[in-house]
Amino acid sequence: MTTVRQVVPQGPQGPQGPQGSQGPWTPPVVPRNTVVFQRGGTHPGGTRVRLDGPAEAQPEHVHPFGRVIPDWDFVIAQHPEPGQYRHFQFDWKAAGPETTGMGLRIGRGRDGLAVTVLAGDSSWPDETVLTRVSLGERPPAEWTTVRLDLWELTGGQLPVAGVSLRSDGGGALFDRLVLGRTTADLPQRR
Repeated sequence: MTTVRQVVPQGPQGPQGPQGSQGPWTPPVVPRNTVVFQRGGTHPGGTRVRLDGPAEAQPEHVHPFGRVIPDWDFVIAQHPEPGQYRHFQFDWKAAGPETTGMGLRIGRGRDGLAVTVLAGDSSWPDETVLTRVSLGERPPAEWTTVRLDLWELTGGQLPVAGVSLRSDGGGALFDRLVLGRTTADLPQRR
């Protein structure tokens, strides 16, 4: 499977229009099976990750998502101190009815142990799963917020060093990936 990483060009005022002009940016038409990072997700200044068709997003560490992110080695603690975390939250939905499965892994990176979240017909290799969370037989058709207590799921055995995404059958959208010390640190649920 081939995945392509696309990063939206930025100008001083945000995404650039044609020929570098400042104006509304329109995402280019991209072939299926690509990973697209869109600036301006559902919240100002955010980034949305879009998988156009069946794909697994594990891009290099140029972008703030990927295998092992150089400055990520977040400790999961029961009573987090500054620089430590306990909770993780994200929003996701299927891009269309052809999407049969979706997944997200958070943990040591692509080949290390991770907490895996799955919906529908999707899976990660068993040898990389520390904890598996299954959220239904079908991927959500509407934006859905998933909130995880990483301390309860891992007992603190797992530092967070990377995030991986996947989609089966069709595309998927991911937005607002957030770590928090407490649930009060996390955005309101949709």
